[in-house]
Amino acid sequence: MVRRTLKLAWFKRNRYALTVIAIALSVAFIVSTLLLTFSIADVGEPLRNGYDGVDAVVTGPTITAADGPADGIAAPVPNNIVSDLTASGYTAVGFADPYAQVLAADGSAGGQDQATSNVAEPWLGDSPLNAFSIADGRPPQSVGEVALDTSTADAGDLQLGDQISYVTDDGVQTALLVGLASFGGADNDPYVSTLLLPEADPLFASAQGYS
Repeated sequence: MVRRTLKLAWFKRNRYALTVIAIALSVAFIVSTLLLTFSIADVGEPLRNGYDGVDAVVTGPTITAADGPADGIAAPVPNNIVSDLTASGYTAVGFADPYAQVLAADGSAGGQDQATSNVAEPWLGDSPLNAFSIADGRPPQSVGEVALDTSTADAGDLQLGDQISYVTDDGVQTALLVGLASFGGADNDPYVSTLLLPEADPLFASAQGYS
């Protein structure tokens, strides 16, 4: 009986092998789906926490409605919109988030690989619309000081008290790293590296409206 069973298994070895492969692929697919689901949930949580106090977001008119990567690009919001909203009784802030990529301690490009995911934002202080909080150090108070999200600082081996460099559209800038910031309870705004500068920083003065 055993010999007959082994002989039968040998003749059907290809079928059994394909069955095992099919089961393995099914399990791998299910595991991948679960990991993707958990990953999406992890990204969504800090965004919900960070923007919990935001009731509405004002964006500029759409520049193009064409299909493809350019779809949905919006023009800047005019600078007077914030004062108009404030005069109407709303708590409103407006800011641009221009390109700013930090350089790691060894001089290499830090932050995110995609250039548009490296930005500078003004430190909004105690505003309920500020999604960032200082995890270590203090907020930037004057031009020449900067806070950086914790994830980017760790990846670039940057420490509080370092004179760091970052690249903008105007060239290489330097500032004193005075604070490490978290976003919605996470180490950074998901998939974004953020430099936090004082609102008076010239980098924002050159912005044409709010993004």
